[in-house]
Amino acid sequence: MTDPLPAQTASAAELFAAACVFTAGRTRRATDPDAWLAWLSDPTIAARYREKIWIPGSRARTASPPPPARTGTGSRAASPEPGEPGSPPGSPPGSLFGSWLGDDRFCWPWLGAISDTGHGSFRIASAESTGGGGVIPAHLFGYQLANGPLPHRDTHHARDLIVVQHKCDEHGCQNPTHQLGGPQGDNARDYRKRRMYGPLADNRGPAGRTRAIADAIRAGLALGETDEQILDRITTTRLAGEPETLF
Repeated sequence: MTDPLPAQTASAAELFAAACVFTAGRTRRATDPDAWLAWLSDPTIAARYREKIWIPGSRARTASPPPPARTGTGSRAASPEPGEPGSPPGSPPGSLFGSWLGDDRFCWPWLGAISDTGHGSFRIASAESTGGGGVIPAHLFGYQLANGPLPHRDTHHARDLIVVQHKCDEHGCQNPTHQLGGPQGDNARDYRKRRMYGPLADNRGPAGRTRAIADAIRAGLALGETDEQILDRITTTRLAGEPETLF
């Protein structure tokens, strides 16, 4: 499953180019907080992201793009609405935020395109407008949507780059309360400690696990199942790939 390509302008292409650099010659890493803030404040981009997530207990599984954020001066400028210029970084528009409410205890699985590492892939700009790029890790967008742009460190050491770690070890999870921002070095050390058990040890590999969970959710949705029934499907799917233990 791939994300539909949104209509893009030259300014969108310039934003992407300014916000990303090549790491190891192949991976784009976002670095410009101003460009991120522009994306995070765009209700259309946020709505496309939301459409690819299954949130148990949410009021609506699909959010329609709200009207463009209003702008103003004077007293309104001192107290902007969520999603307006001057609002807290990453604040989604109020009319969109209301449809995201769900049960934070559970993972929010990604139903869109999935990378080889098992993370969601989200097209934030069209390939045509960015010269072949435009795809970012989905959880990186969602975490910053909830918490604001990650701080940028001008460093040549990968271990010092600020990344988003999954505390639940489910690479496809988009629940920002299950995520933690921190240095890449800390993330790598934590991964080495936990890779031999739980989700990280799934015999299907990270991509196979994420895809299997997404397939289970889509099957439940097609049958009109309740959230509880779909959660049961997710549990069964997770257990199917975890290695057997002697204890």
